[in-house]
Amino acid sequence: MRKNGKQAGTSPPWTLVGAHGGAGTSTLVTLLNHQASAPRAVEYTGGTLPVDHRVAVVTSSTATGTQRTAQMLAGWPRELPRPVLLVRAADPFGLPPMSRYQLKAISTEVDAVIRVPYLFVLRQLDVSAALTSSSRAARLAQLLRRRMRALPADAGRRP
Repeated sequence: MRKNGKQAGTSPPWTLVGAHGGAGTSTLVTLLNHQASAPRAVEYTGGTLPVDHRVAVVTSSTATGTQRTAQMLAGWPRELPRPVLLVRAADPFGLPPMSRYQLKAISTEVDAVIRVPYLFVLRQLDVSAALTSSSRAARLAQLLRRRMRALPADAGRRP
């Protein structure tokens, strides 16, 4: 069955926008696209956002990362959809107090917040190698896809 020219049950791909350098955007794109026959996510490289994509902003869990994300979201154009926020853990120790504060403050500016846990193997190897050699990396990719699929259908979509 087809709906609007798309296969029923499929969701539009995501465009991931890095809030700052080192946010982890390319890593998350690779995790989301792992074992996919068609891209589930692309990295925003400038220009206009694709109309048929859902939008997610990527940040690291550092105080600087969440501060830059707050600045980006404060200036987010109203004609764009409210993005989903992907927070990539920068270390295994949990959120710094400033990051917790910033994330709580900006949570009303996004459709959803998804925390992506720290995985040491992603620091040891490039993402593709980690996905083929580590069952933990493959499980993280599956967990991330499952969390994003569980979002409401209109999360990160244009009004």
